[in-house]
Amino acid sequence: MMEMRALFLDIDGTLLAPDGTLNTVTKEAVSQLRNQGVKVFLATGRPYEGTVALHKELGLMTPMICLNGAGVYSPSSIIPAASRSIKINPDAVRGFANTQTDNVMIHTTKGLYCRKIDDEIRTWTESSGISPLGVGPIDQLPDEPVLKYSFRTKQGMSPLAEPYGYGNKVIQWQDGFEILAPHVSKWSMIRSVLHAYGIRRSETVAIGDGPNDVEMLRFAGTGVAMGNAAEKIKEAADTVTLSNAEDGAAAYMTSRLVRSRVV
Repeated sequence: MMEMRALFLDIDGTLLAPDGTLNTVTKEAVSQLRNQGVKVFLATGRPYEGTVALHKELGLMTPMICLNGAGVYSPSSIIPAASRSIKINPDAVRGFANTQTDNVMIHTTKGLYCRKIDDEIRTWTESSGISPLGVGPIDQLPDEPVLKYSFRTKQGMSPLAEPYGYGNKVIQWQDGFEILAPHVSKWSMIRSVLHAYGIRRSETVAIGDGPNDVEMLRFAGTGVAMGNAAEKIKEAADTVTLSNAEDGAAAYMTSRLVRSRVV
């Protein structure tokens, strides 16, 4: 058993099964840790709208680290308690978003704008009861600060992302890419949260599976990669658990963290 005070959990590919459901064994493991006094945090690329229902289902009261660290939220408000906005050429975004993407999502300090409602956004809306602020062609960018741009291009490692990498942070996915402000990551926001709670890095565990989890896995006291993660992600972690199809996050929590001594 290890000594730790805070656990940071990715959602998709980690907490959730491949079909997007939260299994009972995972909920029970989180509940056991909460009952021990462990602070359990969700650290996700999802926006507030896609996180808050799961946060509630898990019975968490901690802040939610969303948009890959661009915003941290109280579960009671879509307005971030702290955020890091991105500056980008609006003309470049408008032209690209309307001609070379299947969809674009613009996550702001007030909510979401998108070109169309797809299955992912529909699920977020249904679970949270919060609709996008605007839907349609990206004719002009929102007035409020933008925290993250997500472009769905249906291309993995798209060369279309290259022009946006100068001075910004770009994360590539199998179906597109996203743009964040420089130096923004889950870990950068986690550090701020740890400072607020008076928790040392050595007292943390992080579990994740994606390229947006690399820094979190590398710098947490113990980084745990999911068995379904790519090899580069596993290399950043201290250890590897089972895949999300095998409830790997729950397996690690139950075998290594539950009943550990919490200070």
